[in-house]
Amino acid sequence: GIARKGQLTMKRALIIGMSLSAVVVLHAQPAWVASNGVDGPSCGARSAPCATFQQAYNNTAAGGIVKAADSGEFGSLTIAHAVTIDGSGVGAEITVSGSTSGITIESGAADSVTIQGLSIHITGSGAGISGTLSSQIYLSDVTITGSPEAGIRLVSSFAPEIGRAHV
Repeated sequence: GIARKGQLTMKRALIIGMSLSAVVVLHAQPAWVASNGVDGPSCGARSAPCATFQQAYNNTAAGGIVKAADSGEFGSLTIAHAVTIDGSGVGAEITVSGSTSGITIESGAADSVTIQGLSIHITGSGAGISGTLSSQIYLSDVTITGSPEAGIRLVSSFAPEIGRAHV
């Protein structure tokens, strides 16, 4: 009776512990996107990159990093937690048509969002980057072209920090 109950509890604790450590390992490294990537719940490793920024972001814990491995168009993105999106040095792009935004940010007060090394091309009436922020946003080496309306459309209680942005 009592010994068996203790054994079952230990087995459950081991299963839970193994599951949690697997999640931590998955999110300990940057999530990668690449032109040959395939989206899925387990993509993001350098050897198995995602196809889109959105899927790589979805597979990344708060405060994580999403990096582009090569040149490509990696789709629009909605951000709701702290993250760094980094396309530096490889020609990472987001192309948006219609009235949507390339990047929509709806993050919390404690979140810091960094976007660097991206080109966003708008072919419709949308914005390159939009959102309502209660957090900090840092833009560096971001180029937004083609939007007759707004390159950056943010409602924020913080001033964004912008370095080498071209709108």
